[in-house]
Amino acid sequence: MTPESAERGTAAHTAIQLFEENDLGSIDPSTEVYLQGYKQFKAETGFVPNLIEVLFWQFCHRYGTRIDLTGILNGREILLEIKTGAPHPSWGLQLALQNECLPKRLPRFALQLKPDVTYRLQEFTDPNDRNVALACCAIVHWKRNNGGKNGNKSSRAA
Repeated sequence: MTPESAERGTAAHTAIQLFEENDLGSIDPSTEVYLQGYKQFKAETGFVPNLIEVLFWQFCHRYGTRIDLTGILNGREILLEIKTGAPHPSWGLQLALQNECLPKRLPRFALQLKPDVTYRLQEFTDPNDRNVALACCAIVHWKRNNGGKNGNKSSRAA
């Protein structure tokens, strides 16, 4: 991820949150295309958000996350991640970790907003995503507890 893509994503998230909270003032014209794509998604699917940009801490596995949206899509409650970049397999893992923070597991979706004001909705259904994501967390904590990248607590030779 480049700094530019991170800024683009943050700006799109902020615009969507402000739109949903009826607090939208003026936004950067470069962000408007992503907001328009989100509005088109809502108009075409009838999506109704519940949670919007909420921080969570998962105590058991020791990580924090921000859930972009939960809401109702086609009569069922879903977890929705907003993306403005190219699709990536890690999105399913990210959503699996977010799902761990909720009281019940929800169907996981990523909404890819494109600069041509279109969108792509992708559902993640692989049940193994949870296991892989939690294993990644365990590895990160193991490395931190054992001296970083190479697992040595000390850089001195024994």
